[in-house]
Amino acid sequence: MANGPTLITTTTVGSATPSVTFGTISQSYSDLYIIGSMRNSANNDGALVRFNGSSSSIYYERSLYSSGSAAGAQITGAGAAQTQFLGYGNMTPSTYTANGYSNFSIYIPNYSGTIIQKAATQFGTAENNATGVTLYQWIWTWASTAAINSITFTAGSSGNIAAGSVISLYGITKA
Repeated sequence: MANGPTLITTTTVGSATPSVTFGTISQSYSDLYIIGSMRNSANNDGALVRFNGSSSSIYYERSLYSSGSAAGAQITGAGAAQTQFLGYGNMTPSTYTANGYSNFSIYIPNYSGTIIQKAATQFGTAENNATGVTLYQWIWTWASTAAINSITFTAGSSGNIAAGSVISLYGITKA
């Protein structure tokens, strides 16, 4: 049985910034859990996510999404390795409903282990009152056995993480 999450840190963006990093993450937990609410200052609804600042081509992902009456699945990069995770649904673009922020969660089990590659799941929404809500589910694999000691969110190919965005990092200890 797992213990409840323990808040490690929260970042609230005061003025638009290109990235938010959780650095020097304690290795004393079993799993990490991130929840957030973000908005982009430009027309871009995806935040890029990197572990340990690595830009090596060792990031893999799969996704499912639903938007109104449309649904789909995609293999980003046709399953090819990438240099970061693309988290659509974790950052609402500026062209969506004014003052609207996405909501997302990311769960990373065994982040401090050094024997197996890391996996993570992300659930997110991007709300636009004009067209509805898009729901996303991502499955990520980071092909590294290194313990995760930092996580960086970057505002995709354009814009910045908007003021008022909030990201919280929690540690979970298994009993």
